[in-house]
Amino acid sequence: MLQGVRLQRLKYRAWSPDWDHDHCCACMAKFAEFDGPDIQHEGYATTSDFARGAAYEWICVECFEDLRDAMGWSEVPSETSNGVARGRGDPSSEPRGDEGPSSDGSSA
Repeated sequence: MLQGVRLQRLKYRAWSPDWDHDHCCACMAKFAEFDGPDIQHEGYATTSDFARGAAYEWICVECFEDLRDAMGWSEVPSETSNGVARGRGDPSSEPRGDEGPSSDGSSA
């Protein structure tokens, strides 16, 4: 699923008030805005050209370094001006297919 994708290094931001964390797709490390043991606050996220959108999937820094060549990942400059994730938190982003209705009121 993530073979050959472009990734951008970003500070993690939750995409909605009801969503407080995400996980690294490779090792399941937790990304969150809150502090705690082993919480990641920055990592690599998918870009807007990913099928499900920017900041939809996350990779921790360690896994990015370890798997970059094998997975064919490339690092690209941040799509934001301040290096903070927009993705799911951006009002123009579509919700995940399992998160309920889209902005037009239809089911995703």
